[in-house]
Amino acid sequence: MLKTAMILVHAGSIWIIFTIIVLSRQSVSDSNLIMTFLAIFIYIFQNVINYKLFITIKKKNDSLQKFAIYKQQAEMYRIQSEEREAMWLESRRLYHDFKQHLICLKGYSEERQYHAMDEYLDAMIGGYATSYWENKSGNTTVDSLIGYKMTKARDLDISLQTDFDISNNLPFEDFDLTIIIGNAFDNAIEAVAKLTAKERSIKLSIKIAQNILTIMLHNPYAGEIRRGLAGNLLSDKEDRTIHGFGLSSIKKTIQKYHGQMKITSDNHFFQLLIIMYGQSNRS
Repeated sequence: MLKTAMILVHAGSIWIIFTIIVLSRQSVSDSNLIMTFLAIFIYIFQNVINYKLFITIKKKNDSLQKFAIYKQQAEMYRIQSEEREAMWLESRRLYHDFKQHLICLKGYSEERQYHAMDEYLDAMIGGYATSYWENKSGNTTVDSLIGYKMTKARDLDISLQTDFDISNNLPFEDFDLTIIIGNAFDNAIEAVAKLTAKERSIKLSIKIAQNILTIMLHNPYAGEIRRGLAGNLLSDKEDRTIHGFGLSSIKKTIQKYHGQMKITSDNHFFQLLIIMYGQSNRS
């Protein structure tokens, strides 16, 4: 806007100077020539002042814009720092509480009170049964986890398409598979639950070949995917101190197997690709 205004000022000044010269030539006299040159000098002097003012104002606006950007970035860093601290404190609390739960479960196991153990576990995970799962993968850990998640998904009218090619003996710890598949599936359920009933679908593929495990999860989503300053995905959930662990937990776990995680989003479809290497394939 300022640049356009300055161009118009210069153009107008040139036109005025040209007009003064034309008029002065129609009535030539010493006094007219003096007045003409004086008028030209004043216009040139005014243009120089206007140009310097333009440069000063432009620099000031640029500085204000940079300050606003720096201020916004500083605020984002502050928020992320507070969230990380809250997540750390929450993780300590959850670890402490979980340890107490394990102590109690170990007591039930030692006393062979298996029914009480089942009831305690149901209370911990929310009371969902795992018997709904029909498309068995051939792996007990995967079947148990998907069975529980699908019981929850069924209540939300979410359909699941699967493609499995795995066995019960995988070169990965069940504990790690639970973290990876469980968190990935939770994120997918959270995303599709915001869609209309007919749009709620999840595609899950888990395959292993030559000791290389590939997990691919594909689901639609609504809204926009937000990223942090480091390019990481940001959760839009209210309780970020808990839900912020999802993808970061997956990433940390697959590093144990020199794995890779790739996230793509296109046309409101989200795809998570995870590749992990068994012992003989790790470099």
